[in-house]
Amino acid sequence: MKSEVTKLLDQLNHPLRLRIEELRNIILDAHPELEENVKWNGPNYTFNGADRITIRVNPPGSLNLILHMGAKVSSSAQPLFTDEHRLLLWKSRDRGVADFREAAQFERAKPFLRELIRSWVSFPV
Repeated sequence: MKSEVTKLLDQLNHPLRLRIEELRNIILDAHPELEENVKWNGPNYTFNGADRITIRVNPPGSLNLILHMGAKVSSSAQPLFTDEHRLLLWKSRDRGVADFREAAQFERAKPFLRELIRSWVSFPV
């Protein structure tokens, strides 16, 4: 049986589908308690019922990994932790975005993504 995320991606026929699938696998492998669903018309991952990670796939050709603490953006500008590998652009202290449109960006980030996701999920909402 296909998941709702797989069905969505099948419908989108996204040009970066292989990269999206690889990112999905990395996220789910990074933390076994993450649950995958669809939110904001893209793959979304919850931990203990709270939204924590979203893959933005629209518009076609874009691919962003968004680490967040839900829909509401914090007003503080200080990030929750230091992103040693500088993968994220911090939009607020609890919202970081990594851009993976280009293959080179994704390849550079891959060795560090599991660690980044584990660190992110460890922060309470």
